[in-house]
Amino acid sequence: MSTGKSNGECGPHSIGRLLAHINKHTRRYMSDKLESYGIGGPTYGFLFYLYSQDGLTESEITDHMLVDKATTTRAISKLETLGYVKREQSTEDRRAFKVFLTRKALDLKPLLARVREDWVAFVLGDFNAAEKKLFLDYLSRIEERLQHREEKPECEQ
Repeated sequence: MSTGKSNGECGPHSIGRLLAHINKHTRRYMSDKLESYGIGGPTYGFLFYLYSQDGLTESEITDHMLVDKATTTRAISKLETLGYVKREQSTEDRRAFKVFLTRKALDLKPLLARVREDWVAFVLGDFNAAEKKLFLDYLSRIEERLQHREEKPECEQ
């Protein structure tokens, strides 16, 4: 039996642990930089997604963000309270609400993009261009594989 420490499955160098730590640092950085705009935690991720596809239903946002419906509802409610989004009842499905960015959110887009670019530049600062491309290719392959997984592996003890 393997401890998994050398192959990335378990232990201090596990893929899950490393990705979770990167995510925590990213969320903390984004929250610190965007605190004065009321945007913190995962909320900025919802804005980034809406920048790429405005007018989605909360259900569509939930599916893409890989969170539960309550998390989406809280994030969208907060963004609505702050004036960054508005909800409108869907004409196709009266039970659904579509979420649209407001002018205030659109005005904030360049700042959010710059904050994200600064973070990525810092995180990948020691990588040359070829390493950055390879790293992003690896992450994309991992994400693609995870989208098609049927069961998650367990760590061997």
